[in-house]
Amino acid sequence: MNYVFADLETSGASTAFDCVLESCFILTNDNFQELDRIHLKSRLEEGIIPNLGALNVTGFDVNWLKQNPSPYSSTQILLEKLKSWGPAVYFGFNSHLFDWIFLSKTFFKYLKAPYFLNTKGNKLGDVLPVIRAAKMVDETVIKTITTAKGNPSFKLSDLMQHEDAHGAVQDTIACMKLAEIVSKNKKTKPVWDSSLKTLSRQECDELLQKEKIFTNVEYFYGKIHFYVSKYLFNHPIYKWNICWDMKVSPEEYIKMEYDDLKKAVSKSPKVIRNIKNNKSPVLLNKSYGLATTSYSGISDMELKKRAQLLESAPEFLERINNILIEQHEARGIKDDKENLQPEETLYSGGFASETDSKLMDKFHTVGWDDKVKLLDKFTDERYQFFGKKIIFQEAPEKLPVSLVKEVKKNIAEKIFSTEKQNWTTIPEFYKSIDDARNKNENDELILQKLDSYNNFVMEIEKKYETA
Repeated sequence: MNYVFADLETSGASTAFDCVLESCFILTNDNFQELDRIHLKSRLEEGIIPNLGALNVTGFDVNWLKQNPSPYSSTQILLEKLKSWGPAVYFGFNSHLFDWIFLSKTFFKYLKAPYFLNTKGNKLGDVLPVIRAAKMVDETVIKTITTAKGNPSFKLSDLMQHEDAHGAVQDTIACMKLAEIVSKNKKTKPVWDSSLKTLSRQECDELLQKEKIFTNVEYFYGKIHFYVSKYLFNHPIYKWNICWDMKVSPEEYIKMEYDDLKKAVSKSPKVIRNIKNNKSPVLLNKSYGLATTSYSGISDMELKKRAQLLESAPEFLERINNILIEQHEARGIKDDKENLQPEETLYSGGFASETDSKLMDKFHTVGWDDKVKLLDKFTDERYQFFGKKIIFQEAPEKLPVSLVKEVKKNIAEKIFSTEKQNWTTIPEFYKSIDDARNKNENDELILQKLDSYNNFVMEIEKKYETA
């Protein structure tokens, strides 16, 4: 199966409200030989205030924000290219926590199938956890720099230094090269091979249920950890894999009363390990974990004994299951659907109906006048909302005056908000400009760039202040 390596540069960190300003996707075979690539630049989406921090990282100037093709048109081109490549495994760097979520919500907002990248035979991976696991297996394979806290840095720009760090093309190439290094090194190849076996929930579940005892790789507080774990069951709410840390004998836990057990499994270090089967976790042979000092002294016989104790204690597992349900309920996790903006409802608003899905396909094939006529036909108000915004961005003259006012009012309410929001507001942007000016008061070049950003946002402010 072919691979696709990708990187996004965006207007900010909000996966729901920011937009893609630059993207690169490189198609390779499974030997990392490049077959094709696409590199797209986009202007800022109408109604978005960029995050100053993001602009400082990417270096995009005002001309970039104004003069490139629209993100909607770029998304159209991108999807057609990806479809022509056929099924592939998509890799990014820290992509499970950002890029793939960002793209899904972008497709959603632009009336495209949001889960294209993990349907139609496509699968999603992430190079970052692979690199971390490889570093644990053989610290010499990937060179890292040490942070102030004494931990290895896993920033892409530190792992693979290049002139255009945070440029989509060079970051994509860097990601691809890191994956190739791991896959072609004798010691770390098992890490790469293992990562290909957990690219979907189903594949991950099947592997765990088959292996039963394995090494899972976790990363927290700047350090990599190997855990020898035994699969128990899937989380009753989140459907993650619930596992037992085999450095701890379950014998005493099985004997505990319910309340005591509840307290015991809540203490740190956690004896219950969560493996998120939708994030392509790296799962290795148990021997990797057993070779660490944390598991020294645990014999195969003892390991089997602990596994048998867990397998022969269904009532114990049921109590663990109930504790997990109670923990979920105690957190008070509720979907506040009433206060969600349409852009935030990908995971809470349900799937598109067959009728709306067909209308979306048609929406992209007809002219702007016909697009306007289709708006009222959507049964889901979210798609009406997105359709209006698309037309407003691309061909505002085609929208009835009443709808133009409606869209502008929605944008104005967002960008002029004085409350803390999930998107960048104009007051927030101006404050960040002022802070940056104070920090760089003697750097004329930086001040000039800040002024250009400030003037750009002032233009947006003027456009919407009477909406």
